[in-house]
Amino acid sequence: MDLVQWGESRGIQCVGRFHPEEFESKGFGLVTDTDIHPGDEIISIPLKLVIGEHTARDSVIGREFPDLDGKSQLILFMIYQRLDPNSDFHCYFASVPSEFQDPLWWDPEQVEEMLPGTSLYHTVTQRRAELQEMWMRLESLVRSCEIVALTRIEFKDLLWAHSAFHSRAFPSKLGGFEGCGILLPVLDTINHAPGMQISWVFDKAAEKICFVAGRNYRVTRGEEVLNNYGAKSNGEWLMGYGFCLRDTSHDCFPVAFKGDKSPEELFFLTMDPATVESVLVSLDQLMFPESEFFFDKQTEELVKKETRFHALLAFQEFVVQKLIQLCQTRAESVLNLQDCSRYASELLTQEVSSREQLHASWYRSGQISVLLQAIQRISELLQAHYVPEGKSILLNEESKLVGKVSDKLSSLNSRLWTSMPAESGEILLSFAPQEYTSFDFVEDFCLSTFGEFELKDSDAYFLLWAFSSGALTKFKSVESPFNWSDDEVTLLGDFTRAYELVSEFKDMAIHLLHTFEIKHMGDKLMNDIMGKVLRRLHPGLNVLVPMDEIPQHSPNPSAYFRINAFTKNLELVALRRLQSGEEITCNWFPFGDNGTIIARHGMVLDTNIYDSIDVGAVKLNFRESVSKEDVIQIFGEKVGISNPLKICQIVAQSLDPILGEFEHLEERSPNSVVKTYISCQARIIEQFINACTDLEP
Repeated sequence: MDLVQWGESRGIQCVGRFHPEEFESKGFGLVTDTDIHPGDEIISIPLKLVIGEHTARDSVIGREFPDLDGKSQLILFMIYQRLDPNSDFHCYFASVPSEFQDPLWWDPEQVEEMLPGTSLYHTVTQRRAELQEMWMRLESLVRSCEIVALTRIEFKDLLWAHSAFHSRAFPSKLGGFEGCGILLPVLDTINHAPGMQISWVFDKAAEKICFVAGRNYRVTRGEEVLNNYGAKSNGEWLMGYGFCLRDTSHDCFPVAFKGDKSPEELFFLTMDPATVESVLVSLDQLMFPESEFFFDKQTEELVKKETRFHALLAFQEFVVQKLIQLCQTRAESVLNLQDCSRYASELLTQEVSSREQLHASWYRSGQISVLLQAIQRISELLQAHYVPEGKSILLNEESKLVGKVSDKLSSLNSRLWTSMPAESGEILLSFAPQEYTSFDFVEDFCLSTFGEFELKDSDAYFLLWAFSSGALTKFKSVESPFNWSDDEVTLLGDFTRAYELVSEFKDMAIHLLHTFEIKHMGDKLMNDIMGKVLRRLHPGLNVLVPMDEIPQHSPNPSAYFRINAFTKNLELVALRRLQSGEEITCNWFPFGDNGTIIARHGMVLDTNIYDSIDVGAVKLNFRESVSKEDVIQIFGEKVGISNPLKICQIVAQSLDPILGEFEHLEERSPNSVVKTYISCQARIIEQFINACTDLEP
């Protein structure tokens, strides 16, 4: 009894008579002995023959393994029915090929040779790992179960069931079921033909699923009955069915990215240029969170204006890098877009030694074509909206596909300068993920080294990692308050925020060394490591910048650091057009007061609109001018009118002796840093004293 006869004996109805036949290029299919016209019900299957999680749950599998998830029960059900000749669906599953041609069945060497650089490479690797994990869960269960046929199965049986299901499954909702999908015996033998119009009908009253011919469906007697699996990319065809289409308009390239506080989103670039814009809509928000850039109104306006420009540049770089990876399998080097386009064409016509190589070549060619289309569209957007008239940054066919711009910078006197002009949005320096240190890496290192524990904040984790790993010895020492003498630190005044932060960091370091028993580290080494960590730690990105010369802090920066949402590279990017010999500065501390800047970077700003000083329980912030109304509002009615003046005078008196000390000190760092800091603190107090003197006692 063949498969069609088995199905008809159980209630499957066909228009005319069907019989299975093997085709050289696509395996078994069904041939009809009658003409099929639009509107004909080609085949119908009673719901009792529909196989899904419900079928496995209600069978001997569900009774033997009641605690397994529905998908695992269904996989074991398929294997059992195939192995047991007396089972209800044995004829159906025995007709399914014993091996498949999707990449899960390829040799590992074939995957490494044919799929590198493609999105399927990671999919195949991940899927194999998931199947191995499933097998580890199921093996011990089946070896000791009461179903004899299952006690001798191997991993290859699990792989068979996985490929058989995913190459044949229909959506569960088609028959009103729930679960991961359903199998429709006999019907799923019908092969695919693009453009063929068909429809699926769930006849609830008659309890059957019907396959109905559409308007252009015409198959004559003796021809193959055909289905339409839908519009799929070659990646889906290859992974699900083991083949690709040589010419398809549905190729795509998946793009996944996420923001710091948002889940990962997946987009698909296609041959339609509009898909570039759909990716950019979300990219604007994810790549440029407001907290990273909005230092003041002027910078805010600048960043808002150029955000899309930066996103386009980053997106273009990401696509170019993916294109390079896809073309690396070519024997000679690929230098420009013209080479890539030529390579995509060659992949469609080259001689191959195996079926796998043929379909992998078609798949790779489609992915290259999609990326070339995306680069062209990004280039057009850049030229149309963001490039001054008369200039061009179009990536044309001769454009070189080169990487870092590392020769843009030079260092002098512990500062960073441009050695040649740079355009706004240009990447000045780039570090791959393995070249910089992220908080996730540091946290994993600490937990694996010292076991489960929890620290106060990310500063503590980075310090513990640096103390225990010795990873920062390659960087030169920096000038920081932790390398100052005790007398120099005392000059900060024990009532200032700078003194408080420096003391807190030192106490934190001593506590870490004691708690985690990190020995053989003297004060000098501890202070040196603290300076290196806090000077290079980017508070907004929570990463350690791996540079000897770090850009100086400035509230009006010329560049900024970012994590590229696609490549995950740490990038130093020009915030505006830069001339040769211009200093590279970054705003490390948006809204940062001078106390924070001193503690972390060992420097101070002479004018800092975010500076403040604590007066009792009240924080006084720097202001252009202070009025009586400001004093009353800040201190509040509960303090009383006369108290503000008294408190300000007390703090001012404590500053006077410190300022007097500088008359006898040399004008050098750290003396000059402390003097500027205390002077700024005194300036804030003086503003409020002048306003307080106008108040009635």
